[in-house]
Amino acid sequence: MSSFPSLASPASKPVPALAQSMAVATDPQLHSTNLTYSMSSETIPRSVSSGELWSRPSQYGMSQASSFIGEKPQHPIGAYPDLIQEYAIIEDLLFVFMGIAGNYIKFELPSHSNGLEEDDPMDDIQSVTSLDTWDHIKYDIDPTLDPSLRHLVEKLLPLASYYMSLDAFVVKYSRFEYGTINHALCSALRDLTKEYLNFIAQLEHQFRTSCEFTLHRLWFYAQDTLQQMQVLHQLVHAVRALELQPVDDQDDDFDAVLEHLKDDPDDIHVPDRQKGAALLNLLADRMINYGGDPKCKQIYTFLLSQATQPYFNIMQEWIYRGHIKDAYSEFMVLEKSNVKKENLKEDFNDAYWEMRYTLRRGALIPSFLEPLKNQILLAGKYLNVVRECGVNIVKPDAMQHTLAVLDQQKQQEPPTISPSASTRHQPRPNPTSSSTSTSSSSSSSITPLSRSTSSTRPEPFVFRGHVHKPSDLSQVVIRNDVWTAVDGGTFVKNLEVAYRYANHTLLHLLLHEQQLNARLRSLKHYFFLDQSDFLTSFLDLAKDELKRPADDIPITRLQSLMDIVLRNSASVTASDPFKEDVVVVMSPLKLVDQLLCIINVAGLDASDTSHLLSNPRDMGSSLFLDRSQSMANSISNSQQLASGSREALNGYDALTLDYTVTFPLSLVISRKALTKYQLLFRHLLCLKHVEDLLCQAWMEQKERHWRHQPRPTTATNAATAFKFRAFSLRSRMLSFVQQFTYYVTNEVLEPNWQQLHGNLAKVDTVDEVLQYHSDFLDSCLKECMLTNSKLLRIFNKIVSSCMKFANHMERFSQALQQAEDEHAGLFGLPKPGKKDTNANQQLEACHRTLTKLEEGFGYHMRLLMDALNYYSATETVQFLCLVVRLDFNGYYKNKKA
Repeated sequence: MSSFPSLASPASKPVPALAQSMAVATDPQLHSTNLTYSMSSETIPRSVSSGELWSRPSQYGMSQASSFIGEKPQHPIGAYPDLIQEYAIIEDLLFVFMGIAGNYIKFELPSHSNGLEEDDPMDDIQSVTSLDTWDHIKYDIDPTLDPSLRHLVEKLLPLASYYMSLDAFVVKYSRFEYGTINHALCSALRDLTKEYLNFIAQLEHQFRTSCEFTLHRLWFYAQDTLQQMQVLHQLVHAVRALELQPVDDQDDDFDAVLEHLKDDPDDIHVPDRQKGAALLNLLADRMINYGGDPKCKQIYTFLLSQATQPYFNIMQEWIYRGHIKDAYSEFMVLEKSNVKKENLKEDFNDAYWEMRYTLRRGALIPSFLEPLKNQILLAGKYLNVVRECGVNIVKPDAMQHTLAVLDQQKQQEPPTISPSASTRHQPRPNPTSSSTSTSSSSSSSITPLSRSTSSTRPEPFVFRGHVHKPSDLSQVVIRNDVWTAVDGGTFVKNLEVAYRYANHTLLHLLLHEQQLNARLRSLKHYFFLDQSDFLTSFLDLAKDELKRPADDIPITRLQSLMDIVLRNSASVTASDPFKEDVVVVMSPLKLVDQLLCIINVAGLDASDTSHLLSNPRDMGSSLFLDRSQSMANSISNSQQLASGSREALNGYDALTLDYTVTFPLSLVISRKALTKYQLLFRHLLCLKHVEDLLCQAWMEQKERHWRHQPRPTTATNAATAFKFRAFSLRSRMLSFVQQFTYYVTNEVLEPNWQQLHGNLAKVDTVDEVLQYHSDFLDSCLKECMLTNSKLLRIFNKIVSSCMKFANHMERFSQALQQAEDEHAGLFGLPKPGKKDTNANQQLEACHRTLTKLEEGFGYHMRLLMDALNYYSATETVQFLCLVVRLDFNGYYKNKKA
């Protein structure tokens, strides 16, 4: 830690000299060497060295034993002259001021505080006394004391209460379980109490050496000390009050509770409301509230500067190394050790980037750091990823120079990505990324990272860091005194340097060393089929395998076939350096069933899907399961859903691709992102498979018995009408599939990809990369109708009708062939073999089947048109493009009318 610069560690401020403000040493009369005091007709020397006052007690009617504090005097104090009473009571007060009972002044400590004096300081740590306990210490003053002296003594005794309260606080809150900030505060209070004891020592010196030192002088000298000790007492009183605040169960983090369960049950746990940021917030608030009193402000400035030092030590380790050294859970950033980067490749719901390091909630963040909390979080998160990748992190002093070099290199490099001309989609507003970008651009004028040694008056602090809300800036302006106490100007400059370095380093790592853009283009080739020759070849080679039930298909054979296709020199994928990362997998359920299952698990239905999709960012977190749910639960529920289906899952329904991604690319291309890619791929594969089936039906309809035109008779007219109806239905179905495929590829995937391509060319932060990529996938899913359960069910019905029609083509051909044999005189020469007398019945059955398919397809097409028109007004106007393509001539609209 010695190599770290002075990051917000407040400069070591001098201890407020309480003794100087108490004016004890400022009175020249107190330093006279031959001071005497006249009592009646006799002169009584009061020299500490001679001790004549106490060496001749019998002369003044006092016993020798009464000079020893703590022993019971033989006579009450009222038996002595007024002057002796004053001397005796002053000596008692000097002991009482240090928490020691005198001869004539006794006191009774609070019942629970007696445990502080025991040998075992760890005993009964959780015992809580009432808040006014230390304000009501019972003092027993000798009743025979002169009333005027007694009045002054009663006005001075609160000073003893304040000291004992501070001493008890320091003893208790210095225990290790109260955390480093409490320890630093107790250390500062201990320094102040040392000044207080020095003041008592000076008082005692004047009492022993000056005969003019009276109780009135003591009261005069103690005025400032009494006020300042009262300020400290009120502070520790407020800190004790934190212990009595009710616990908000809603703020309890489930993962944090699990972490505490792993701790040793014998360890004493101190709630967060008694340590860390809660304590700093209390100091900052009281410093502002009592800012009108210069002496009070000086005390709180000193205490706040000392208490924040361990907090900023943790922070500088975080923003300069990406590592948290927080043994007492005081830092604003919470580390969840159970979230590991390896889960990014396995768990669909793993949110390493969002959940590994998170900000604490509520009062667990210092109020004066609230506007900077996101920048502090991101600076450490970026460096943590860089450090885990094995990249060397430069020393803090070299960060500014490294930034200048990287900026020069960036300006010299030619642009590798050009923004697309397509501006159909406007970028979604992102407060976090926009404000982060603002802070990054504004940080270009920051000063080098160094300790300020200038003796000139510092300029007023102007906040230029990350502002998450507009109101945060005014809060910083209000808290200028707090920022001055913690050296806020230097802290903000150093934070911006660390943030820019961390962001630039990780962004360079992702975009250049890890080739993020090339990886995304590779994903586009394989999952979006922009160059799908490899898939056509693969489906041709694996068609026999894919017709079998999914459970009977050997994955290794499919993978070997995919490898052959990808390595084919004639394929466009042969030059792809990432083709080895493509993996063939089989899904346990159909695409529609999986999507509906995901929507159901997210607690959605057709009625509230539009509300969810109105915010794409919420869709990414809500639609694809809550983070507390695992993909295993989703798959198990999906398997239960699939088990209820009568249809067996074949290879075409279950086929999908996977992609191998390593850290840190898995931050961007996580399991959740890959699952979205897989859903889009299966959607395209389904359309391609249905198109192939309909094309095969078209080829079937080119056979002779479909093209032959017999002589018009009653029997042949029915067969001819059946042919025309089949031709028309096949044409409408094929048109639907082709138009829908064109819409998905050319009007959804490609424009969104071009927008992502352009956004990645001008990103300034890693969070912008994550946000743009997430928005890209969410937009594609939404505009492809994969997030709306109603549209999804309608689409599934239409696709099922198309597949049923294609599957019935063989039956239709057989019926027509039998009809031709039945009416050989009309169709030509009879074929050898026995004639089928049930040909008319089979043809009539085919008529009925075709009628059901026509009615079902037409009904669902009209229903789809209505739903698309509705959701184009409530969700996205992009659906209107699909409406225009599917009903370009108003056929379905007129059919409905």
